[in-house]
Amino acid sequence: MPSALLLNSALGFVHLVLVKQGQVVWNEQQPSTKETDRRIFHQIDEALRQCQLTLQEFDYYTVVQGPGSYAGIRVGFSVIKTFAMVFQKPLIGLQSLDLLAAHYQEPSLDLLLNCARTEVFYAKYQQFQGQLVAVSETQLTTLETLPRELLKNPVALYRMPATSCQTSDSLFDSLTLLSPHLTMTHAQLFLQLAQQAYDQAEQADFPDVQPIYLKKEVDWKK
Repeated sequence: MPSALLLNSALGFVHLVLVKQGQVVWNEQQPSTKETDRRIFHQIDEALRQCQLTLQEFDYYTVVQGPGSYAGIRVGFSVIKTFAMVFQKPLIGLQSLDLLAAHYQEPSLDLLLNCARTEVFYAKYQQFQGQLVAVSETQLTTLETLPRELLKNPVALYRMPATSCQTSDSLFDSLTLLSPHLTMTHAQLFLQLAQQAYDQAEQADFPDVQPIYLKKEVDWKK
């Protein structure tokens, strides 16, 4: 089983997972701040030291491409892409909404990711072979312009920490939410998606991975 370094800094926290021969040996989430670009290297160094691993030992690197926090995506993507280039290892990219959707068992799912004000990233998912798969493009929209039928059914909502601490908007209060309300992502689900993407890419050519910015800026608060 391969070893891997997985990093998600797109959703308002920095989630670092180290995998050694298919087993999670490090799983840590820290809140994102304006110091994330400097702290992230310390976080990785500390994890490597405690697990007695080196960057060269990983078979591939995984990064969450977005959408989400512009600053978080930029920092995380730059770090992981540099590792992959320096050590000449495959780079695997995952989309934020796919990772969030993996935490639900619904037959179908409308997923909202709130990053700033009343703006949301939105995608629809359907169950396929035991896994929720996106059946629409991820779109950036606002609560006011969401399809009206969406407001009649329970939706999965993830509010990034920088927005969830603000006064709740009445339109958010009107949504019927699925349980669980996610506050973080699960390491094993993160690894499952990364390993699936790696296995698929290994059968062909590893694709070029680029960050996903659906808007130029989002609110960024410490």
